Amino acid sequence: MNINHLKLKCFVYAFFAQFLFITSVGAQPNSKLVKTSIFRNATVTMTRDGRAATEIRPNNNVNIGVTQFLNEYRRVYQFSEANEFRSISVKSDNSVFRHYRYKQYYKGIELAEVLFQVHEKAGRVYLAHGNPVPGIELNITPALTEKEALQYALQYTAAKRYMWEQSGKKTDLKQESAVSQFYAYPKGQLMLTAGRKEFLAENFRLVYRFDIYAREPLSRSYVDIDANTGELVNKLSQLNTGNVQGKGVSLYNDTVPITVSDENYPQWIKLPNWHPDDWNANGGSGVSWWLADTLLGNEGGYDNNWYQVLQTDTFTISGENAILSFYHRYSVEQPEVYEIYDGWDGMNVRITTDKGKTWNILTAPSVPYTCSSLYSFGFIHNEGPGIPGWAGKDSVWTKVSFDLSAYYQDTLQIRFVFASDGGLSTADRGLDLFGWQVDDILVKNASDTFYINSGDTLSIEAKNLVKEVNIIEGKYRLRETTRGMGIVTYDAKGADTFNQAEDFVDDDSIFSGSANSVGASLHWGLEETYDYFLDRYGRHGIDGEDGRLIAYANSTFEGDPNNAQWNGNFSLFGKGDSIAAGPWVSLDIIGHELTHGVTQYSAGLIYENEPGALNESFSDIFGKMVEFYVRGPEKADWIIGKDIGMSGFYVRSMEDPNLRGNPDTYNGALWTKYTNTPDQTNDNGGVHNNSGPQNFWFYLLCEGGSGTNDFKEHYFVTGIGPADAEQIAYRNLTTYLQPTSTYHEAALYSVQSAVDLFGDNSVQLQAVVDAWNAVGIYWDPKIYAPNDAFTFRTTKVKSQTFSIEIRNIGFDSLQISTVQLTGAGFTFDVQPALPVNIGWQKSRFIRVKFSPEKPDTTLGTLTISSNDPERPDKKITLKGINTNSGIPVNTTGITSYPVNYPNPAGDRVYFTHPEVIREVVVYSLSGVELIRTNLVADGIDVSGLSPGTYLAEIHSHGHKYRQKFVVE
Repeated sequence: MNINHLKLKCFVYAFFAQFLFITSVGAQPNSKLVKTSIFRNATVTMTRDGRAATEIRPNNNVNIGVTQFLNEYRRVYQFSEANEFRSISVKSDNSVFRHYRYKQYYKGIELAEVLFQVHEKAGRVYLAHGNPVPGIELNITPALTEKEALQYALQYTAAKRYMWEQSGKKTDLKQESAVSQFYAYPKGQLMLTAGRKEFLAENFRLVYRFDIYAREPLSRSYVDIDANTGELVNKLSQLNTGNVQGKGVSLYNDTVPITVSDENYPQWIKLPNWHPDDWNANGGSGVSWWLADTLLGNEGGYDNNWYQVLQTDTFTISGENAILSFYHRYSVEQPEVYEIYDGWDGMNVRITTDKGKTWNILTAPSVPYTCSSLYSFGFIHNEGPGIPGWAGKDSVWTKVSFDLSAYYQDTLQIRFVFASDGGLSTADRGLDLFGWQVDDILVKNASDTFYINSGDTLSIEAKNLVKEVNIIEGKYRLRETTRGMGIVTYDAKGADTFNQAEDFVDDDSIFSGSANSVGASLHWGLEETYDYFLDRYGRHGIDGEDGRLIAYANSTFEGDPNNAQWNGNFSLFGKGDSIAAGPWVSLDIIGHELTHGVTQYSAGLIYENEPGALNESFSDIFGKMVEFYVRGPEKADWIIGKDIGMSGFYVRSMEDPNLRGNPDTYNGALWTKYTNTPDQTNDNGGVHNNSGPQNFWFYLLCEGGSGTNDFKEHYFVTGIGPADAEQIAYRNLTTYLQPTSTYHEAALYSVQSAVDLFGDNSVQLQAVVDAWNAVGIYWDPKIYAPNDAFTFRTTKVKSQTFSIEIRNIGFDSLQISTVQLTGAGFTFDVQPALPVNIGWQKSRFIRVKFSPEKPDTTLGTLTISSNDPERPDKKITLKGINTNSGIPVNTTGITSYPVNYPNPAGDRVYFTHPEVIREVVVYSLSGVELIRTNLVADGIDVSGLSPGTYLAEIHSHGHKYRQKFVVE
């Protein structure tokens, strides 16, 4: 395609033919509103039901900003007052571009995976796109409780063991809080979702979404349970894994520069959040002690997995009948009864008489504890059941007192102790939970005062008891604070849990030896990946906000040491077995896993089917770009995981995906067909395998190349080099793509990204288009027939029929105008009648019948005329062989005889044969008989079969013929 034609395609009409504006029943945008709106002359792509626009490109003469645009969008496409678009991010490229992301809410309930993006250039909206859903009318009051829904979710998860059932929980207090949250019992969030159906109003259901982390087998998934029926609506994997079994090599890096820490572990405990503050202090003035992060919520509050104390200095009670008193107010998660617990987050007061060796809970306060057994203390922080405390909300300053008469002449310390679990906090969804405030702490009897504190720091200390790892002796550690909020590298000690994790330590700053070299390699790779994203794109850390980067080396995954993983909060790298794979800490693998985090915090591509394949591909792309960044193009290669492998092992090839069994053409050979079911068993719909086409696209974009793809189309690409290619890919990922984006959008918005960066007449833009052509994604309508020749074998008195598939592999709608046929004895039928339009990646079947008129071989040609600009007349060769004997020829090795159609099949599959078909038996590929029938005239009902490949055995006149067929 030439550039001018491309400009026409991209900026004059909508991109996906099957989404073009169509008339449909149901709510439609009011045509009068459209004519009087800013969208009158816009290029608009509609949803299939015609209710809303999925992409709008305003006319160049329309100059409006994002606020006016959103108001007009809501008005024209008739979003009710119950719907709102909440801003979740605003990103500026420079002084010219601004990009806005919005989530849709209905009556305050989030629509899962629904995103709307608006892009401004110099204050003018030039593009808006997404999957908004008008017309929702739902009751948002659930029939099931959260607890009931969770029981359904656990049934559908069917794990043997969950993370919250992990034994040995005493080490939890020594874990990074991002780790300990996985031990929290899952809680449900009410959401609206269409599951795996189209994003149409009638498909949305009210669900509880649970984040469930299982240990055996290892999985982490969002599980959506219908809030009224308990039905499983959807299940989305949250683990992004390398998932390739292999064996490896030892480390390959020479001495590399890394930043380490010579500070001991107390410097790495998260800072406590108890602090004196004048916000709503007791009595209306002065200060009080407040347990809160002031950046959370509207005013401040607490986060998940806290375990923090306010601890007095020691004091002695030298008189009888002493009383501890203080004022407090609090607002934390509302308590609920769950098993042996009657509350979630909460707080209590404790005392020690042995200088902190043991701490006992003070009981019988004058204002009683509201809960008798708090889950956060008992389960999350491993103190066992029966830990009482206050929970819920008491926003009025209230005086509390304890009788300390039993502690006459004892030397004491008092602790005000707070614990939260990993389920719900101020940090979640903007909840207004301000935490805990304490003031006017006093220990006295009728005549003497033994301790007093009213908000000063002189006789009291704040502590955070959550540490990151088990502490071992060592002068230097693989930690640093020069990059963002820090990079920390831990040793998982070959375990698949975090209980054994320790720091890598060394007596000097040179980490050497077989054990420490693994950690040093990973730590160096983390630093280089951070530097790459900062240097190339100005991105501060994986989350873009310089969040702490945490990684574990020497991990295993259910006993498998050969893997690597991003789990949504941190990364893990397999220890390898030193037989065929060494530690999984090569530069490209480290960059790959951390890019999963970048994707999580930008496009958010869900980890299944095409979005998941793109997710994996972008990780491969930027994993390789980290390697190119560090090593330079002279030493870097396009093989993922080459450095960790021995005996030729590697993970994937971007230069030639076929070498590892991955497709290099979209929907071509080796492509994994995904199944539309909530529980994926085929690698989440082929997320690793189907990453191949975009991987190959990126390789060609960088290096160039020529050849013929799986559609037998020749391609030629002039490479633009990694420097420009990576900018296009990064902009596409972080600016335009969304959680449900497919290869269609990846292609379209890589073009938009090239236009943004280099202009619409640039060589970079042409290369982007040429590279997509190479992997089978075309802008123009393009006709494709899997077979260019058909051979009919029959007898003089019989006939045979083939259903010839015609597919459109171009974005634009393919219009078949005429079909012509030459050759005696050949006839054809097209349904529906011509002309017929075929959308992108859709098929039509032309049934061609051969009824021989003479005993000789007959040649014919089927010519399909269409609007394919490169091949307006597609020709398919036909050959009819009349055996003239009434007995079928030996069919050994003849794959076209017998024949089944359509292939892939839907609910029914048909078989043609020159003889009378007496019986058909359908087997699984492993030989299990599934269907046996002699009722074949109207096809065989295969609607009860799961999607996949099957074997049909056709019986006729003592002969048996076998034919594979596919059920979609």
